[in-house]
Amino acid sequence: MSIPSWPDAAKKALSVFYSSWNDIDVFVEDTASYAETFYIALINNALQGKAKVNKVFPLGDKNAVVSACQGDTQKSARRRIYLIDGDLDFVCGKPAVRHPRMYQHAAYAIENYLITEKAITNILHEENSAISEQDVRNLFDFGNWIAELSDLTELFVCFAMTWLIAPEYKTVKFGIGPFLKKVNGRDELDSNKVAAFCSARRAELVTASTAAKVDTTEVHIRQQLLGKRLTDYVAAREFLFLPMKVRATKLGMRLSCSPESMYVRMAKATDLLHSHPHFVSALMNTAQGKTI
Repeated sequence: MSIPSWPDAAKKALSVFYSSWNDIDVFVEDTASYAETFYIALINNALQGKAKVNKVFPLGDKNAVVSACQGDTQKSARRRIYLIDGDLDFVCGKPAVRHPRMYQHAAYAIENYLITEKAITNILHEENSAISEQDVRNLFDFGNWIAELSDLTELFVCFAMTWLIAPEYKTVKFGIGPFLKKVNGRDELDSNKVAAFCSARRAELVTASTAAKVDTTEVHIRQQLLGKRLTDYVAAREFLFLPMKVRATKLGMRLSCSPESMYVRMAKATDLLHSHPHFVSALMNTAQGKTI
C-alpha cells in the first residue's frame, strides 16, 4: 500500500502542520509505504539527539524534489533540507545538483548507507542471538563478501557507460536476477552472465555511437570510480541486499524479517559518521541554520 497521493504543492505545505514535530523539515523523493519510518530512523541516527525529526515529507520522484527545492525561495524560520539520490549520475561522476537547501547523496541511493559492517553485524546478531556479535562479525567477514562481489563493479561500469551514451537502454532496473546462478540451491552472482551482458551491451553502444566513444567513456567511468566504494556505487536495493541474505544463509545464519523491517533496523544501527560524514554534516548544518 502506497502513501496517499497529494498534489505536489499540498505535499510540501504539509510541513506547516508538523512544525512542532520537527526541528528541521526533510523532503525526500521516496514514496514506498515504509519510506517515512526508514528515513526518520536514519536521519535521527545521523542527528544523534542534537535535533529531532519525527516526520518526513515524500514529494515523489527526483525531479519533483529538485523542482520543489528550486521553487523554495521564500524566507522562513523553518529549517529545511531536500534529499535526492545520486543514481547513475554519481557513478558517472557528474557534479551533484547544487542548491543551498539540497543534498544529493554521495551514493547510488540512500539505501546504500545501510551497507556497512556495523549495520549488517547488528541485524544478523539480532536475528541470530545465540551467536555473539563478534562471532557474527567474524563469520560474515564483510571485507571478503565485498571482494566476492567485484563483478558488480564491471556491471555498473557498463550501466554507467550506457547512461552516458544511450540512456534509453535498460540498466539498474534489470535487478540482480538475470545475473545469478544456482549453487547448491542458493542464488550466487554468475561472472559469466555478467561478462556476457557487458560484452553484448558494449556492442550495442558501439552501434549507437562509435567504438572510440565507448572506449573513452569507459576510461572516464573507471577513473570516476577510483577511491569510491562498491557499497556506494552499486545499487543496494537492487543488487546488494539479496547477496547479503544469501551469504548469511550459506553461513548458517537466518535473516527472516521483511525488507521493510530490515531497512528500518539497519538504519538505526549503521555508522553514518564513519561511512558518510558529509550526509551527517548536511543534516547538522541544517539543524544549526547553516549552509549545507
